[in-house]
Formats: sequence, C-alpha cells, structure tokens
Amino acid sequence: MIRLLFLVATLATITSIPLKAETDKPLATQGILNLRAWDFEEQGAVKLDGEWGFYWKALLAPDEIAAPQAAPHFFYFPRLWNGNQVDGTPLTGKGYATYSLQILLPPDRPAMSLWVEDFYSSYLLFINGEVFSRNGKVGTSAEAYAPDLYPKTKPLRAYADTLTLVLQIANFHHRKGGSSQSILLGDEMQLTQIMERELAYDWILTGAMLMGAVFFFGLYQFGRHDKPMLFFALFCLVYSYRNIGSDIYAVHAIWESIPYTVLVRLEHLSVFLGLYFFTKYLMSLYPEEIYKPVLSVFLWITLSLAVLTTVSPIWLITLLLPYYLYLLLVIICYAVYIVVMAAIHRRPAAMYALVAKLTVFAIVSYNTLVYFGFTPRNIFFNFSAHIIFFLFQALILSFRFAFYLKEAKAQAEKASMAKMEFLSTMSHEMRTPLNAVMGMTNFLIQDKPRGNQKENLTTLKSSAERLTNLINDVLDFSKIDSGKIEFAFEKTSVREVLQSVHQTYEKIAHDKGLEFQLKIDEDVPDQIMCDKNRLGQVLANLTDNAIKFTPTGFVHLLVSVEEKDTDSVKLLFEVIDSGIGIEAAQKERIFESFSQVNTSTTREYGGTGLGLSIIRRLLQLQGSDIQLVSTPGEGSRFYFSQWFALVKISETAPAAPALQDKPAAIRKDAVEGKKILVVEDNKVNVLVIKKFLKKWGAEIDIADNGKLAVEKYLSTPYDLILMDLQMPVMDGYQSTSIIREKDKNIPIIALTAAVPSEIREKILDAGMNDYVSKPFVPEDLHEKLIKYLSVTV
Repeated sequence: MIRLLFLVATLATITSIPLKAETDKPLATQGILNLRAWDFEEQGAVKLDGEWGFYWKALLAPDEIAAPQAAPHFFYFPRLWNGNQVDGTPLTGKGYATYSLQILLPPDRPAMSLWVEDFYSSYLLFINGEVFSRNGKVGTSAEAYAPDLYPKTKPLRAYADTLTLVLQIANFHHRKGGSSQSILLGDEMQLTQIMERELAYDWILTGAMLMGAVFFFGLYQFGRHDKPMLFFALFCLVYSYRNIGSDIYAVHAIWESIPYTVLVRLEHLSVFLGLYFFTKYLMSLYPEEIYKPVLSVFLWITLSLAVLTTVSPIWLITLLLPYYLYLLLVIICYAVYIVVMAAIHRRPAAMYALVAKLTVFAIVSYNTLVYFGFTPRNIFFNFSAHIIFFLFQALILSFRFAFYLKEAKAQAEKASMAKMEFLSTMSHEMRTPLNAVMGMTNFLIQDKPRGNQKENLTTLKSSAERLTNLINDVLDFSKIDSGKIEFAFEKTSVREVLQSVHQTYEKIAHDKGLEFQLKIDEDVPDQIMCDKNRLGQVLANLTDNAIKFTPTGFVHLLVSVEEKDTDSVKLLFEVIDSGIGIEAAQKERIFESFSQVNTSTTREYGGTGLGLSIIRRLLQLQGSDIQLVSTPGEGSRFYFSQWFALVKISETAPAAPALQDKPAAIRKDAVEGKKILVVEDNKVNVLVIKKFLKKWGAEIDIADNGKLAVEKYLSTPYDLILMDLQMPVMDGYQSTSIIREKDKNIPIIALTAAVPSEIREKILDAGMNDYVSKPFVPEDLHEKLIKYLSVTV
C-alpha cells in the first residue's frame, strides 16, 4: 500500500511540474508580447499565450488588421469560443474569427521556428503580411470552408525583430471552436527536438501496445483461451491508434493526406471501442465483484456511440463526447471499487489491477481536463502514465497466466495421479480373474487333456498371455507419460537376459516355422549394471514384433560390443527379421503411441501399437534410442546402442538381498509334504493355487486377510508363506512386518498383481524373500517354492 501511495503521489507531482513552470513565462498584453529580454537559447521556447486582438465574425487580411474599421476586442489565447462573450454576445463553437498579435523579439536570437498545432477546425496564419501556415480552408460558411487537422513546425526565415501574426480560424464541423493549444515560438533546434520527442513517445506507445496485442493474442490462442487476454489484446490493438491519431496526430507521418472526417472518426472510434474492450476485459477479470447491469448499460452506450461515430455528423459526435466523459469518470470510480473488492477477496493480481485502475483514473482525468482546456498538455505525464498502465496490465495478465498455468499443472498432476491409481486398481482387478484363467488353463494343460482340448486350452492360454501383455503395456505407457517411470540398476548377466528372451519365444517361432537364432559375440561381458527387467522388456517387445510380422523366414537376436573402455561398455542389440518390412514414409509413425502402419495391419497381425512407443521412450530415458532399417517385402532391422557400467570381478561383491539368495543344492521334490500358508482374499485365486500346491504334494492352509495370517502363524508352524499384498483388514506388508518380528527365517513369497519393478524395494523392506507375479506361471511358482524349501546339502 505504501508503494501504491508513492506511485500516486509521483504521478500527481509529474502533473504539477509544467503548471508551475508556466507561471514564469511572459504573457501577451493588449495584443503585444514583449520578448526583447528573453534568451531563447537559455530560457527555452515561449508559448504565445495571453491577450490577442480578436475580431468575431470577421476574416480579416493583414492589411485590414493594420487599418481596422473598429477597435479589436482582446480575447485570451488559447481559449475555446464556447461559453465566452464579446460585447455581451455569447459565442458558440461554430463560427469564424480573426486573431492578431505583435511579438517584439530580442536583437540577438537564434534561428527560430514556430510550432502551430491544430485548431477547430481550419486556420490561415499570416506573419508580417505573408502566408506562413494553413490547415484546410477558412470561410464564412460551411460550404465555403474545408476542415483539416495537421500540426506543423515551420522555421522562421529572414524576419525582422517584430512579428505581426494574423490568424484566421473557421469552424462549422466540431462542437468546439477556436483553440485549446498554444502556438510555440523558440529555437529551431529545440522545437525540432520537442516535436521529435513527442512523436517518439507516441510511436513507442503505439508499438508497445501493438506488440502487447500480438503477445496476448498468442497467449490466448495457444493457452487456455482465457477471455481477459483476448479482450486486453483487442483493447491494445484498437487503442494503439489513439496514441498516433490524436494530439499531434503522428499518423500523418504515414498518411499525410488523411481526410479530416476520417481522422476525427478514427480518433473517436479508438476511444469508444478501446473502452468497450477494456470494460469487457475488466468484467471477465473479476466477474465475482461486478454488478453486471451497471457495466452492461455502459457497454451498450459505448457501442452505440461507436456506431454513431461511423455514420453521424462530426458535430454530433463531439457534442455527445463531454457527457460520455462524465459517465466514464463515474465508471472508472466504480472500476476502482471493483478492484479494491477483488484485492480484499484476494483475487489473482488484484493489487496490480488496483495500481493500473488508479493510473487509468489519472489518465482519463488528465485528458478530460485537457479536453475542456483546464490544463495544458503534458507530454511526459501522458507517456509515463500510459507506460505504467500498460506495464501493470501486462503484470496482471502474466501473473494470471502463471497462476492458472500452475493451477492447471496441479490439476494435471492430480489427474495423472488419479489415472495412475485407477490403472493400478484396474490392473489388480484385471489380473485377478486373469490369474484364474491362466492358472486353470495351465492346470488343465498339465492334466493330460485330449488332443482337441489341448489345442483349445493352448489358444485360451495364448489369448490370456496377450491380454496380460496389453495390460502391462498400458500401465508402462501411462507411467512413462506421467514421468513416474523408474529404473533399478543392478548387477545383471547379459547372457541370461538374452537366453530368457530366446527361450520364451523359441517355441512360438518354431510353431510358425521360423528360424529363430540367438547370437552373442564372445567379447560381450557377462556382468553389467543395468535394469534387467527393462532391458528384457525392450528385447522381448522387439522379438515379439519381429515374430508377429514375419510370416516365413527367420528372426535373429544379436548382441555385440560397439565400444569399450575401462569402466563401461557400449553394446549393440539387434533384432533382424525377413518379415513384411515397412515403407520409408511410415518409419517414424510406427514409433508413435497407438500407431501401426495401417488398419489392415492391425486386423491381420493384431496389437495396440504401444510396444515400439514404449521401447523408444524407455531407451530415450536411458540415453539411447531405437533405430530402424527396413525394406518392404524383405524384412527389418531394429537396433539400438547403449552404454552400461561394467562389474569388476576383482571387487568384493556385497551380500546379495534375499531375492538373489540361492541354496547350494536344490531338491526337485522339496515341496512335497511341506506346510504352506496361502494368504489370499480372492476365492478364485485360492482355488487355482490350491490345485497346483496339492498337485505338488504340499499341505495347505488358507487365510483371507493379513490379520488372520498373523494369528494362524502364531498358532501353527509353517514351512513357507505365500502372501498376497492387497487385502482387507490388514495388507500383506503389515502382516509380513509383524511375522518378521517373531521369525527372521521363514520364507515369505509375495503374490502381487502389481508390476514387480515398482514394488520390489517395498517387498524387500517389508521382509519378504521373493515375489511371484499374478497371473503366475506355474513353473515360476514351482521353482520359487523349490528354491526356498530345498534343504542345503
């Protein structure tokens, strides 16, 4: 608030400076201005203000002024005719008159110029009997005269030390008659600098507002289509003309012969339309604080005046303008009230808006005073106030943009979190029935089915596996998209990862009649640091695609060393096939999400188009990228290179976590006769697990929540616990922690429908030894049971 008051005080001080300075300037008396003692170089230019000779309803030539038929009246210049009297006769804005002034110049004077601003609405100026300057054509009737508005600065050449000015003014168009602006006499260079400075101010303001319009149009177009930005951009666009289309009319620099009526209409249109858009801007900025009927009435009045400006006579526009200015001052006071309430209610950027509205109030008040002739025009005040106003409006919208961008980001993060939670829940819910489908299918396949039954069961199993892969792909895509993906780098055997992929797809390739080879160069190190699950996922996806899109021929999986140094190695992984190939135009498209070459490919070969997109993103997050070389009808080569840290054999390896522990010897019948507690709340999953455990000879006990599992453990000795993670009453993590407080040795294997890479650390921290993913593969579960139930030899 202190800064705000300081700003207002500064603006008031700036406004008062020129008024104080004017008191020291000489004034004309009885039609004579004595400047004999005036030093133009030191004391500056002089306004030719004061008492001029005045002849109402007369257009007198210089020789007629020298020998007048009647004594002149003396009329203060500059002053409008409106509301003044001559010999008791009231003057109106419309009419014509002649002014005269004699100027006594100092003998030592520099080269001089005269700055003649516009009059309402035509003039002819003589100096020492010669025509010096004119605007339009003066006349004694509307038919005999032509208006114009064109301020001019002209040099005085070879004049004596006494100047006799005769000024004829005629007006039949404008409400105001006469002049509200001074004629300035001074050093030619000084006046040129003043004129150039004022032109520069006008063009700077215009340029700033035009750039602001483009900038906020851009924010509106490419942002969230925030209406305040659109209305402020429109205001800047329209009102920018006001700076060059009024006062000294800088617009003449680019359109010298602009017609008077066009000039006046554009000047007033820029005001009415500018205020219309600014009011809409204010209404959209703080709608909660606004009583809409008040501003709606003002908008309709403003819009009506804008329409009248384009079709009605000039005198009607200028006649209505003063009443509109009174209304505008009231509306601005109401706008200040609106912004004060917005600040009280802590709306975004309300304090900036308050400063801006007070600045608008100062600008409009100042321009109103200038319009009615109560104060001279202050170029610097007008410029600085507009800059302050525009700066704070930009701050308001920038703050608003940042505020809503931050809010949108928070909402997006919240939505992303909700999406992840939803997908996680859906994953769990979908994996649960899938576990039953795959489990029962595997059990039936191992239960010696008839030939046609086995074929049907195999098809069912394949479909379930594809559905599982689809779920995994969607979850991976969502995690990558939301930036939640993490990598677990650990000591990994490259050969084991590759052999696992080869073993998984060998039968599938063989069933299609494809040659499927794995080739690992001899110099490929066995131990590297990497996320083996993600590496396996990338290679499995590439292999799966290659087999899927290769009707006949071969698929080769290769790895070789591309570069190597002391601590790291760059490996080249390749998947080469003799499949259908890819057109050059489609090579980038296939890496986009949910994209394939065409819809017929989807129908013929299946798939979602997520696999390659996930591969690319996983590799890019690790500093690599997938590459493709392909020829339609001949095959494709997908490959990527990636740096990996080497594992030094000489280093003493730290003790491996429980997940890596292996007994020295394994008995294949280790499950038989063992008592196993199955902690699972889903009855279908319990049924599937029981079938396999009974088949392997184990004794089984069931608990449908973690609390019951703890109670059973405390009352009954078990050889191993299969622990579901998500259960009612008490989850698997809590129950495991409680059991571990009593027993550090009993093997606990997690049963999880979540993605293992995400919960691995959490499983270990809870004290579990290992995990089995649902839907589980019977062989995997059997191996884990054997591993932890075997007796070390």
